[in-house]
Amino acid sequence: MIGALILTSPVAFYATNHIDLGNNASLLSEIRAPAGALFAYGLLIVTGAFVPQLTFTATLLATLLYLSYGFSRLVGMAIDGTQPSQGPLLVESASSF
Repeated sequence: MIGALILTSPVAFYATNHIDLGNNASLLSEIRAPAGALFAYGLLIVTGAFVPQLTFTATLLATLLYLSYGFSRLVGMAIDGTQPSQGPLLVESASSF
């Protein structure tokens, strides 16, 4: 789960995307806080696959969570612009799995 990876090792996780977080405790705390929430949401979403009473709630949460991520990326591109092509980075990331 992405939330657990960021929560336990944000520097290493972001380094895979060539983002250097350094050793700034405040920045690391700001990174870990939403990662904890993402981890908790992930647990609820996975639980919803096995507990029928939570299926609707889990589906609604997953839909809102991932649509908000996509929408926020679009807002970020509109405000900040897009990054240069990262084709080789995508191939490198895909081959690491």
